[in-house]
Amino acid sequence: MGNALDVLVDGESVTEALLLERTPEGEQLIYSGRGSLRALHEILLSIVRDFGYAEYCIVCFPDKKYAAIRLSPEKHLILAMDKEVPAERYIAMILEFFERLRSMPGEGMTSPASP
Repeated sequence: MGNALDVLVDGESVTEALLLERTPEGEQLIYSGRGSLRALHEILLSIVRDFGYAEYCIVCFPDKKYAAIRLSPEKHLILAMDKEVPAERYIAMILEFFERLRSMPGEGMTSPASP
């Protein structure tokens, strides 16, 4: 999926994005948008570790909010968003997009989070 996620990072609604894959060996960063901070990775990695069965999680700070979205049991998309963005509605649109992508015929379209 790599650079295809660049379209999500528009600099206004979404300022940073990370795509993490969790395996028995540990976490692997599959995608890191321009300017993604190591501190963001560490903070949000701790959220993903305790994700449980949640489909998504929104964490708000005074100037930003972060959305962690489960794309598959192993892959999580993490977005840094402007605080004014209606995160739940935005997440619903992203999940709908990935569901449509999954249902498209063709090679490479069966998994929304494949690199």
